Amino acid sequence: MSEAVRIGIVTVSDRASRGEYQDQGGPAIAEWLKLALATPWQPVIRLVPDEQSEIARVLRELCDRERCCLVITTGGTMTAAQSALTRAGARSLISLAIAHG
Repeated sequence: MSEAVRIGIVTVSDRASRGEYQDQGGPAIAEWLKLALATPWQPVIRLVPDEQSEIARVLRELCDRERCCLVITTGGTMTAAQSALTRAGARSLISLAIAHG
């Protein structure tokens, strides 16, 4: 039996991260992946506020320490040009590309 691949699921939400309501995006993604994937996989779930530094930290953590082969993000409320998720994701990907060649 092969080892389960690790997939990061990150929800970006100020209110959900403060406990004001329950995250529904991350669990919906996990449920869809259960139906869509035949390969054994393990979710690595994170819920973070819409703050660029925290999003970037979690993306790096999922790739570097948790060894996720895929990270799916959901949430954020701003347009793509203003989104902390977009900025953090782009900067993290650039950093990972430089670090890992």
